[in-house]
Amino acid sequence: MNISFASIMPHPLSVIPSITLSSDLKRITKTIKAMDQLSEEIKLLDVDVVVIITPQIPINYTSFSIIESPVMKGSFIKFGDQKTKIKIKGHPEMATEIKKSCAKERIPLSSFDDPELDHGTVIPLYYIVKNNPEIKIVPLGISGLSVAEHFNFGKAIGQAIDLSGLKVAVVASSNLSRKLSPGSSTGYSPKGKELDQLILKLVKKGDTKAMMKIDSESLKDSGESGYLPMIVLFGILDDSLWKGEILSYERPFGTGLMTVKIDIAEK
Repeated sequence: MNISFASIMPHPLSVIPSITLSSDLKRITKTIKAMDQLSEEIKLLDVDVVVIITPQIPINYTSFSIIESPVMKGSFIKFGDQKTKIKIKGHPEMATEIKKSCAKERIPLSSFDDPELDHGTVIPLYYIVKNNPEIKIVPLGISGLSVAEHFNFGKAIGQAIDLSGLKVAVVASSNLSRKLSPGSSTGYSPKGKELDQLILKLVKKGDTKAMMKIDSESLKDSGESGYLPMIVLFGILDDSLWKGEILSYERPFGTGLMTVKIDIAEK
């Protein structure tokens, strides 16, 4: 397997210093430190490309999405930061392998040339490019299809990675429940804490089967924003044994933020 690195990274705007009060940054230091650590590890591994799965690309309900722009960019202009900008190249060879693999497995995949990165992609990239300014990426989006189809999408991506011969880092951009506090803008649900604790336990164990069996009502009630990207990641890792090392879990603003390094071993 050519997967050199795999992780789950959150995508809260609160980890971006230029748009967050210093007092709020202090409440989320564990998450920031963990994301910095993952960025440093990607550098040490000298990977060729980052495949990032985001829930924030506009969802095509009947197919998955792949962004194939030769150059992509992101910023935080709409949040008041006029200076921070990310410019990053795509990786056409890796994108082609993924499209071929999906076509072979009859997995619906729509290709887009859209240079503007969504915030589910650009927030993890803000940390990744700190130590890897020349890194290339392939952004992928989830769909309205079933959990099993997301897992199979991941398996097809894994096959493409193996055939590519490239050193690949895979990142699932995933926030957990957005309903952990009574004052949350999305409302409060006791299901939120229950779901977060369950996901933490299952990720730590590397229990893909149990993750796929989490009931849809619990997911809906919790207001999560990252379950399906994780399922795609676990599909990519299907030919390996894996466990999650929880680098941080914080919930200072009512949203569960989990940062995970995936330890991978061959079956």
